[in-house]
Amino acid sequence: SQSVLNGFKKLVIGSSVQSIPSKFMKGNTSLESITFERNSSCKSIGAEAFDKASITEIQLPKSLTHIYAAFEDCTKLEKIVILCDNIQSNANAFYDCGSSGDGIVVTVAANVMLLPSNFLKDCKLKSLVFDGESKCKIIQDGFSNRKFSNVTLPASIESFDKSLFDLKTLSFEEENENYTIKNSCLIALKESKLLAVIDEDYIIPDYVTVITKGAFYESGVKHIYIPDTVLTMENGSLCCPSVESISLPFIGNDRDTPKMLLELFGTDVQYGWIQIDLNAGTTRHERYYVPTKFSKLTVRSNSISNGLVGLSMLKEIHISEDVESIVQTAFKDCGNLTNIYFGGTQEQWDNLKTSGWLEYVSMNVNLTLNAEIET
Repeated sequence: SQSVLNGFKKLVIGSSVQSIPSKFMKGNTSLESITFERNSSCKSIGAEAFDKASITEIQLPKSLTHIYAAFEDCTKLEKIVILCDNIQSNANAFYDCGSSGDGIVVTVAANVMLLPSNFLKDCKLKSLVFDGESKCKIIQDGFSNRKFSNVTLPASIESFDKSLFDLKTLSFEEENENYTIKNSCLIALKESKLLAVIDEDYIIPDYVTVITKGAFYESGVKHIYIPDTVLTMENGSLCCPSVESISLPFIGNDRDTPKMLLELFGTDVQYGWIQIDLNAGTTRHERYYVPTKFSKLTVRSNSISNGLVGLSMLKEIHISEDVESIVQTAFKDCGNLTNIYFGGTQEQWDNLKTSGWLEYVSMNVNLTLNAEIET
């Protein structure tokens, strides 16, 4: 019975044991060591089997496929060695483990190909180490809800959740052909995608053609510059609470343009962001959220259509000399606009005015011609 097993300090699990039942040694705080015999055939460990044990390390055998909430509150745990290559886990398998120490060192054996969701949820973690010539291909979303620092991902990695890692200390083995970190940018090479910007010293390489959702979110950057080589920007790609200015190669000129730029900021409510209603005063409401600090926009496209609708916080607009036309209502809702910088000549400026868009701009706006526009 459980009471008989309480007080044991060491446990050796024989190679013929195929499962460990729930609550097997629940609450046995004296248990300091759990060892699986070589060639273990154990496939599952039940919920609360080793709840509150005082173990400092655990080596999970290759045979293991299921761990339920087995190791909750093992606060002294310092090391987990993962040998199992077909593992599934309950979200609370290691709940609150390692909380009394510096954190858990997680070692992944070379044979392990996948690290599953929720496996290390709510652990206090120290590091993640891939042993030998790793075959690990996938680290699923939510493998942990704490970040790992100073991790080198193996050449075999094909997919991973970027939120699991401190990107400033993340690296890849040289042989990895799927990912790289260059100029403070995390890039998926085969898809030419920018996954994340790491800090303000970034430069997006010219082979990047796609900016993914949330690429700037945790970067802390104040200025976003998207090169002309970028062809696609996912909704939420510009989501960044700290951003103050943006330079884009395009605004867009189709019927969805009025909401395009705002969609790039993302539609989720963010602390410190303000809500824009694109159809205020009508029965149709489309609400978007933009960072309150956003005040400067540089446009390098051939034309400006209605992409500025709703951006009432804009104070500066920088217009490339390549812009040849501006739709009449482009600046209709930019009531706080104070400065316009145009990279072209007086003659080019006069041609731009013909559509009548200046009627919607305050008479007090300052105009600078032949301005140096970031390209």
